[in-house]
Amino acid sequence: MNLARHLSLLSWAVAAKTPVFVYGLVVVLIMIPNLPQAEFGIYSLVFQFFIIISLFIKFLVLHPMIKYASPNNDFSRYVRTGIFLSAMLYIIIGVAVWLSAPLSAKILRISIQEIRFVPLLMLAIFFREVGFSIQQIRLRTKRLFFLETLYYIGSSIGLIFLYASGNLTSAQTALKVNIIAAGCASVLALLFGFDEARLIRILRIKELVDLLQYGWRTLGIGLSALLINGMDILLIGAIYTPIEVAIYTGAKKVYQMISAITQAASLIIMPYASRLAAEMKKLELRAAYEKAIGYFCSGIIPILLVGWAMAGIVYPRLLEGEYKDSTPIFRFMLLGAPFEIIFTLAGNFLYGVGAVGVVAKISLSGLGLWAILAYVLIKMLAFGGLGAAGALVGVMIFTGIAMHIKAADKFETNFLLIFRRLIRTTADMVKNRSGRK
Repeated sequence: MNLARHLSLLSWAVAAKTPVFVYGLVVVLIMIPNLPQAEFGIYSLVFQFFIIISLFIKFLVLHPMIKYASPNNDFSRYVRTGIFLSAMLYIIIGVAVWLSAPLSAKILRISIQEIRFVPLLMLAIFFREVGFSIQQIRLRTKRLFFLETLYYIGSSIGLIFLYASGNLTSAQTALKVNIIAAGCASVLALLFGFDEARLIRILRIKELVDLLQYGWRTLGIGLSALLINGMDILLIGAIYTPIEVAIYTGAKKVYQMISAITQAASLIIMPYASRLAAEMKKLELRAAYEKAIGYFCSGIIPILLVGWAMAGIVYPRLLEGEYKDSTPIFRFMLLGAPFEIIFTLAGNFLYGVGAVGVVAKISLSGLGLWAILAYVLIKMLAFGGLGAAGALVGVMIFTGIAMHIKAADKFETNFLLIFRRLIRTTADMVKNRSGRK
């Protein structure tokens, strides 16, 4: 199995992240300019609270499930166990969030009713999350595309409808759109089914222990993902007001549209690397790693240049300049994008081949570095969103370099070899196209 021979898999994986990009555009072009700034800040706090919980469960249970269920003979047992553990965690955490809403609302300076949208989102999206992981195991990237489309394009259409009807006025109305879209995606996941997994069977201790033991180690990886996907937003919400949250999130939402490109490859890298490792195909692993790093890092350069230029045009015009302070924040984040790409790709390759301890140590070290930088830049020096961006970029640079060093050693490669492969494969592609003409 070779990535070059399975271009359709990667094509559908990239297509699966296109809806995320579209949703980001709708948020930037419709939600941010028309939702009151404080309401957008509230929406961001609630939604990121929900995202953090979802990522926690993914790294604790669903990602280990993907790792263990990728070999066909283990699929049914590990999927059955993963679904059970995920359901239990969703129930326990959902109830805890509902009951602790008064305290959470006080910390984040929002209402109890708004906090309780978090468990409602969890309930709506559960089967979509489980179904997504099952299709990822089977490398059915076309189905991943449909699941992402129904959720993100559905949310986008809902927001456009609210705007057109003059009802895009509060965080709660926007959150209701996400709940409906998540519920529809869960229905589609149920229609896709659970493949060959037999759910009505007795759970075995071995699978429970395997997933939880592996999950506790991969949770360290998840902590860095929690940081990249929203922990900084909650911290700003706890220190400042929803308006500062809105300005920072206005920059980060656009940045996440760029980082979604790398996440597309991650959909297939982990199970793909896991299979190659099981088959002892070291040369194919090395080639896949070199191609992934080379193509994604070179491809991101023009995107970053365009993003840098557009930031100075778009943000100052949003709501008559109310988001102009998002411009330097977004531009600062762009500096860390190449390192985030390396961190994400290298981490998924190492995760897939079983080097989870290495990835967890780097991720935890990055989290510790972020805590120090965030305290100094956000709290002590009071740089607000710009300080949060600085802390985030610092972690991206550190973890990206550290992860590549470990991956390069594991796959016996380096940046020079990656560059040579990039030039060679690009030349071959050009030669093949010229030959066809």
